Amino acid sequence: MLSIMEKEIGFDARGIILQRGKNGQREIHCQGLWGGETITICLDGTRLLKRTKTAGGTGTNVLYMNDVGISNWQAEARGRMLLVKFTLTNDWHAENFQHLIYCRNGEIFYDGE
Repeated sequence: MLSIMEKEIGFDARGIILQRGKNGQREIHCQGLWGGETITICLDGTRLLKRTKTAGGTGTNVLYMNDVGISNWQAEARGRMLLVKFTLTNDWHAENFQHLIYCRNGEIFYDGE
């Protein structure tokens, strides 16, 4: 999950926009490096989703493991770095994660805040 976010945000994005989604959670919108695709990473209930939009169509992939929920999803910019935080939970355990992603090719912007 973190490695996919590192690739999409840190290496393959030329523009990153952080904005609030319909449920009030932060969404990460990435414009592809070559301009042909847009990636959105967002929380839908307890599932983290990667939505891809290209000229050829759209698609949605889940970025989670079965029987593991995601909560406390946060994303915030710090210069050219993006800090993502979340909690993975199952029936008997919860663990907090945070990861700092350096955006090598993109700028980070806040939209509507």
